[in-house]
Amino acid sequence: MAEPSLKIDLLISDIDGTLLTPGKTLTARARGAVRRLHEAGIGLKLVSSRPPRGMSPLLQTLGLPGTMAGFNGGQIFTADLTVVEEHPLPVAVLPELLERLRQHAVDAWLYRGWQWLVPRLNGPHVEREMHAVGFAPVLYDRDALPGTGVVKVVGVSDDSSAVANGAQAVRDIFADQLSVSMSQPYYLDITHPLANKGVAVQTLARSVGIDLARVATIGDMAADTLMFAQSAMSIAMGNAENAVKSQATCVTTTNAEEGFARAVEKYILRR
Repeated sequence: MAEPSLKIDLLISDIDGTLLTPGKTLTARARGAVRRLHEAGIGLKLVSSRPPRGMSPLLQTLGLPGTMAGFNGGQIFTADLTVVEEHPLPVAVLPELLERLRQHAVDAWLYRGWQWLVPRLNGPHVEREMHAVGFAPVLYDRDALPGTGVVKVVGVSDDSSAVANGAQAVRDIFADQLSVSMSQPYYLDITHPLANKGVAVQTLARSVGIDLARVATIGDMAADTLMFAQSAMSIAMGNAENAVKSQATCVTTTNAEEGFARAVEKYILRR
């Protein structure tokens, strides 16, 4: 458990599974917690596997200024969606990467610029993702892959074991060439090695001149443990797996039980 006297000046939060409910909504209590952070002079930054376009409506709703991190840190951007830092994938790895995912029956989504590219519009989780991010994908041709500028590849399947096996295959082949993490049991996030949530925490804290000793992080998935390792205080959601909880200094309730708001109230504001 974090020291009671620890003073936090910046909270960096995941979005899905953390700030939002299982139904992808922002509760009034969570919105109030964000407002009270602002009133207390404590900053809030968001780091997500989502593309910046999929984060924008939430940023507008909360009125959050400054830089945020999309694609797990693949893009650092401002509130008006200006990209200030980007880490695209090495072009040479794309063909073999997509082939390895295909061999494990895992669809590959590509994110390039403002585009979300999918191999089939009726594929697993496409409709769900459209609802979450607020925009539609376009089809890509497996035989005519985009050139430069792909910031993120997402492996997708309804079979979580296929996603896990695909993840291991990608790690075995590409080793330190790529950052590989599961943002959800059915999503495999593949980015540049510098595009991970730990590096994103460093970048966002540096952008506002706040030392990591004054930073708290909150999340629910294995990818979020990279944030935990960089911050003085780390909070795991109650819906996180035990392996994630074990790496946090604090644990709150689930995202169906106001876990974000409760964490802000209990651990950050200490009310």
